[in-house]
Formats: sequence, structure tokens, C-alpha cells
Amino acid sequence: MNTRKIAVVGTMVFLVVTLAFSLGAAAEPEVSANGNAAARAVGQEEGNATAALDMNSGIIALSVGMVMSIAALATGMAQKEIGAAAVGAVAENPKLVGAGITLMVLPETIVVFGFAIAFLLLDKI
Repeated sequence: MNTRKIAVVGTMVFLVVTLAFSLGAAAEPEVSANGNAAARAVGQEEGNATAALDMNSGIIALSVGMVMSIAALATGMAQKEIGAAAVGAVAENPKLVGAGITLMVLPETIVVFGFAIAFLLLDKI
């Protein structure tokens, strides 16, 4: 395997592990007997209306940022290769403009899926 394939596989594994970890961290906190969920865990009083973010929310927020940034980087890498090939194909045959544009749009689905995952994760906070 060349280094590019290793980098792509490593990135995909990292994304899957990050997503699985953040979804596991987003589990609902246990509610104590008096109905107070996380206030005692972070040292807050029951009457305090402003709740500080706990560790799980921070991990989820970090995961959202990583999912979006890695998805954008992967899209940029894919569009670099496809764009160069599309320009070369259009230079040889101008009738291939439509196919080149279509192929340039396909990697954008990576960002759309990253966006969807980010919103699903943000819903867990």
C-alpha cells in the first residue's frame, strides 16, 4: 500500500472511532433520587439555573469540530485530483464540461454527510 491509501484508511478509521466515541459519550446522564441529573456531578446547587458543560458535552463539541474539519479536508483532497483531471479532459475534448462539473460536485457529498453527522452530534449536547 502506498502512503496515500494508508492516510485515507487511517482517516476513515479515525472518523469512525471518533463518531462511535462521541455517540457513546452522549448517553443520557443518570438521574438521582431527587431528580437532579448532573448538578451534583459538577458541583452545582439545585437552584442554580446556569448549568456548566460537563465532560461529555465537551467531548461531543470537540468531535463535531473534528468531523467537520476532516470532512472538509477530505473533500479538498478529492476535488484537487478530480479538478486537475477534469481540466485536462476538457482541454482535450470541450464536450466533457458537463461530466467534469458533475464529477467536481460529487466530493461535496462528503461535507454534506459531515454536516449531517455534526448536527446529529450537536443534538446530543
